[in-house]
Amino acid sequence: MKSRTNAMLNVADHTCVDDPLELYLVNRALTTGRDHKGMPGWTVVVDRIATLLEAPQHPAWPDDLRGGEARAHLSPEIVSIDALKATLLNRPSDLPDDVLTWLSDYFLYSAAPPYSRVHWDAPEQVG
Repeated sequence: MKSRTNAMLNVADHTCVDDPLELYLVNRALTTGRDHKGMPGWTVVVDRIATLLEAPQHPAWPDDLRGGEARAHLSPEIVSIDALKATLLNRPSDLPDDVLTWLSDYFLYSAAPPYSRVHWDAPEQVG
């Protein structure tokens, strides 16, 4: 993180182009590919969200009720899990604020490393 911050600060001093920061950020985005604008592992997190939505009793949920609560509070704007996955992978900024809040409230600690208390490669290992 420090090296990226330093690079961005150094780029800002260049005067040979109109917006050197834009050039830097576009280059970074192109070199990270499908890692959602530089977020490594984003596709894994999205897959985990889908898994949790499909399995309210999954061991990654912090308790036995949380998965059911998440499904009960599912926004009517989410027409299917596949549609949600596609939007999260391709245009997450298109999601309404209430859906983003719902995702943060229910999935941050269950689906996203390093917060998840479940080892996703071996879900029987909790902790």
